[in-house]
Amino acid sequence: MIPIRDEEPISTAPLICLALVAANLAVFLHEIRLPAEKLQELITAFGAIPFEISHFTHLDGARRVPHLAVLVSSQFLHGGWLHLIGNLLYLWTFGRRMEDALGRWRFLFFYLLCGIGAGLVQVAMTPDSRAPLIGASGAIAGMLGGYFVRFPFQRVQIVIPLFIFIRIARVPAWIFLGLWFYLQWYSAGSQEGIAWYAHIGGFLIGIPLTFYFRKRKPARRRLSRILW
Repeated sequence: MIPIRDEEPISTAPLICLALVAANLAVFLHEIRLPAEKLQELITAFGAIPFEISHFTHLDGARRVPHLAVLVSSQFLHGGWLHLIGNLLYLWTFGRRMEDALGRWRFLFFYLLCGIGAGLVQVAMTPDSRAPLIGASGAIAGMLGGYFVRFPFQRVQIVIPLFIFIRIARVPAWIFLGLWFYLQWYSAGSQEGIAWYAHIGGFLIGIPLTFYFRKRKPARRRLSRILW
């Protein structure tokens, strides 16, 4: 199942979503221009390696981004076109409404914090892994968790491939995202090369964070009065 859009219009232009899409695409276009050796150096330097973070060390003594900073930089690296397109599709489908609901700058901090938290969950679950974590999946998982609790009954259009046929269906967000979360939980640890725990952790972290970053209603100003 592939989500393509939610059906309700939004009230503000999704400028942060556009900026995130552009940033991820720009970084990936830079990646594919690099020779294999340089690309590996880039991923090693800017990816989040659980062993390095959990042991607060560097594997080979090479120059690195500071340990915790890689939890941000790794969110903008991707391992291939399918990895990139899948993440950007989810970001655009669900991120626009979350940006509209939270406000632009709150949404940006929410998104990045979800990615950091998701990365830390993956590090905690696989502390000795030396494979770099890359991709926006953890941040996007947090965004999905926020969408799940903020807009559970929002209708989402999804594409369902059926052999040579393609069907478009409309389902409530809680069904689609609940199934997505179940698949992450069921698949956790079953396939090398996918940060399942980051997906699970990001989703769960996004639920409380979306309420923390919700728009505050301005307090009513009290008119001072002089009592005679």
